Amino acid sequence: MTKDSEKQLKVEKGKEPLRVVKNTNNTMVRSLIEVGLIAIVSIDEVNPYDESHFPFGDERWKDIDELAKEHNDPAWTEKYHRDGVDVLKKELEKGYMIRPILVCNALRRQDLKSAEGIVDMTKLNYQRLDGFKRYMAMKELGYDWIVVQIISSHIGNGQGGQPWVL
Repeated sequence: MTKDSEKQLKVEKGKEPLRVVKNTNNTMVRSLIEVGLIAIVSIDEVNPYDESHFPFGDERWKDIDELAKEHNDPAWTEKYHRDGVDVLKKELEKGYMIRPILVCNALRRQDLKSAEGIVDMTKLNYQRLDGFKRYMAMKELGYDWIVVQIISSHIGNGQGGQPWVL
């Protein structure tokens, strides 16, 4: 990697990154979106919430926690998510890079409903599919920009089993 490309990909808190790809109508870029395009976007363009992920402290977590208890799966709980965010924040503060979150470049009605009154709907361009804890860690640390892997269809747990930290 050249010094110029390293400079382009560096994300610093409070600074807008240089864009590697500026023309999204380019045929090559359109084909990359089908298999996943790595990009740097404003963190406010991503809806992190869906039918099973909410802001911490939200009443809806109680239903998810109950389901987790019924299915004997603590990985669904609010506490598990909160603890994961705290671990990731420490890793980011140490300077570690985290895996780009997985997003879709289409918004679904039910996901928008989960975010109603919580996020600025006029800024949203992407739906988080995987990486809730990574997103929340960066948001809580005050990052303005986030590295995402953009795909064009909704898939659940698309990055399951992959490490959070690179």
